[in-house]
Amino acid sequence: MANPTLRGQGKVPLLLLKTKSAPTDAYEEHFTSLDDGKYEPVFVPVLEHRFKQDALRQVRQHIENGDFVGAHPAARPQYGAMVFTSQRAVEAFARMVEDMKKSKDGHLVEDLLPNHMPLYVVGPATARSLNSINLHCPVVGEETGNGQALAEHILDHYNKLYEGNDKPHILFLVGEKRRDIIPKTLQSPNLPPGQRIVVQELEIYETGEMQSFKSNFTSIWQEHAANGKVRQWVVVFSPTGCQAMLESLGLLDSKTGRASASNAIPRDISVVTIGPTTRDYLIEEFGFNPEVCAQKPSAEGIAEGIQSFLLRSARNSSSPKKKEAAAGSKRKADTNSPKGGRKAVKQTTIEESLAGANTEDQPKIPDENAEMKDTHAADDDKNTGDARTEAETRQEDAEMKETPATDHNKNNGESQARIEADIREEDAITEDTSVKNSGDGVESTDTKNEDPVQKSSQRENNIASNILEKGIVYFFTRNRVGIEDSESVGDLARTYFVLRPLPLGTKLGEGALPDLENNRLLALPKKVFPKSHNDRFMAFVEKANTTIQDLKDNFFKGDEYETRTQGTRRVEPVATVAEGVYFISRTEDRSTHLVYAITIPSKLGEVQQDLGLREKGSFVISVKNPQRPGPANANLPQSPDFPKEFFEEFRGLAWSEVKPKYLDYDNTQILLIGEHTDSAIQATTKDQKHDKDTPKEELEKLEHEDELRVEHLHGDDSIFDDLNISRKEYSQVPTTW
Repeated sequence: MANPTLRGQGKVPLLLLKTKSAPTDAYEEHFTSLDDGKYEPVFVPVLEHRFKQDALRQVRQHIENGDFVGAHPAARPQYGAMVFTSQRAVEAFARMVEDMKKSKDGHLVEDLLPNHMPLYVVGPATARSLNSINLHCPVVGEETGNGQALAEHILDHYNKLYEGNDKPHILFLVGEKRRDIIPKTLQSPNLPPGQRIVVQELEIYETGEMQSFKSNFTSIWQEHAANGKVRQWVVVFSPTGCQAMLESLGLLDSKTGRASASNAIPRDISVVTIGPTTRDYLIEEFGFNPEVCAQKPSAEGIAEGIQSFLLRSARNSSSPKKKEAAAGSKRKADTNSPKGGRKAVKQTTIEESLAGANTEDQPKIPDENAEMKDTHAADDDKNTGDARTEAETRQEDAEMKETPATDHNKNNGESQARIEADIREEDAITEDTSVKNSGDGVESTDTKNEDPVQKSSQRENNIASNILEKGIVYFFTRNRVGIEDSESVGDLARTYFVLRPLPLGTKLGEGALPDLENNRLLALPKKVFPKSHNDRFMAFVEKANTTIQDLKDNFFKGDEYETRTQGTRRVEPVATVAEGVYFISRTEDRSTHLVYAITIPSKLGEVQQDLGLREKGSFVISVKNPQRPGPANANLPQSPDFPKEFFEEFRGLAWSEVKPKYLDYDNTQILLIGEHTDSAIQATTKDQKHDKDTPKEELEKLEHEDELRVEHLHGDDSIFDDLNISRKEYSQVPTTW
């Protein structure tokens, strides 16, 4: 079989034993650009998945027979939910749904799958795939991370939908090799009868080694050799296909099935494994030791392993490898620079500096706002480069599997474990519970479920690259002096919001958040947030780099003071009106946006609506250059103490995009412009190409996690737990005036 991808005699063939990812593949992108295009990636698929048409016809028959909706409105259906734990199962289901929609009765699909019926999934990849089908059924469980966690979630969720012993069954669409943890857990005899859920498994696909793999692989490497290639690299992603690969290269003794000195691999062909599991499999099963084992399961990890090997070879030999080592020794410059600190200074508060000013007047915005369109500031992308993780190393099924810890599995969650388990175990996927290599071969989990702020490398690597910061946001109001109970916006002195940043890779767990010195208090003199693109309101950083405890002691509480003419005057404590999640994003037109979703109160009232808050909202957000003059009624007597490099980033413009670091300085002035949220949560072209989560998906994840977190605190009063303040001192979250 001739290889159609051969191009150029000077390139080094890189035989990738995997299916090419669509629409783009990280390995192809990385190696075609590495060292001026030195390498030529060639994909040689190992696995193939075969859909079982008879089983899919059964699924379709269940749907068309109305088994998910019941014989009549009062009857319970035969099935009340479906479970998916692999992308392959979703793909088979999606094709079936598409065929149904193309049929003459295609319009009935939506009616036959009720909009309250949950589709249970175990991770983000299967959730994204199901959502792409555009059914109106809710996709549930994407944050569970493994089969056991999903089973426990189903027990809780499904038993709230259906009570009693005769609840509808659950249809579980699976492959032929899988673990039985989900059906065992849901049908456990240890459960009370009213809690048990009957699960019917239906095997809709099977996975195996591609029959043509060995012949395809042989013809490709032999054709390269015949064309005079002085070196070839074979990249192995899984134990699947290893024996066929070694047999193709003539490395195995026909009697023992083991590699030996007499079966030495041709020196112009070298083998690299994606991680220790596949390396150990080659060594222990066949006695073959590959030249390279990648330290990181990624395209970059493979490239670094190859380059290190070539450098070592060059030092020990004067062979032509030396030239290749020199060419392959390039490294990317480190683009991360340490963040400089500064000494905090006592500054006049905005309340004091604007005393007597007519803050009711909307500030006039200089014409320099138009300059924002021409801003070419350096990209503040926190996820430079290709941040995809071991998910890129999947063969056909991108799901990470939970495999037992054995001597062969010390790679701490590397990609080949996913591929192995894709053949063996389907429902133990641990997509969002990654493990990291601690350097000593000991596995350590990457999330700590007991913490309200959990680190997730999977989340960090998949997060949209144009999200610059995310966290929790609180909204407050303070009444005008002398007004104890406000009856409208006119009774307010000012509105405030607090940004409480979290690490980009954070998943929210249960409990009140730790009090760190990274909070920012911002004041909104206009008292309401912009409701349309015609509204442009100034806001100010009243206090940065502070703790919630400091705000509680020095800002939240009320105060009394004496005047000569009116005696004792009282400043009322702040009123908490909302809590939610937020992120700051940067869109491809180089504008920045503050996006939020409110989780408390659970239902917005007239107070929140009058303030211009929505369940989900966003603003275009710009920062003012302190060196440029502005409207007299909007200037502060003291400017933010920006370092010199910040002013250089403004490039003389009056307004610029917001970088989170700008908000870490007292008296930073920002402009909020009302907008429609959709434009602020769009994915970048680069992220779409690399299949990262969209900003919308991250907002929904964070919102859902915060909702679950506060459910275990005190409902709509949970904001007081977060802020460590007493509900006896402060009123409950108001929804009416």
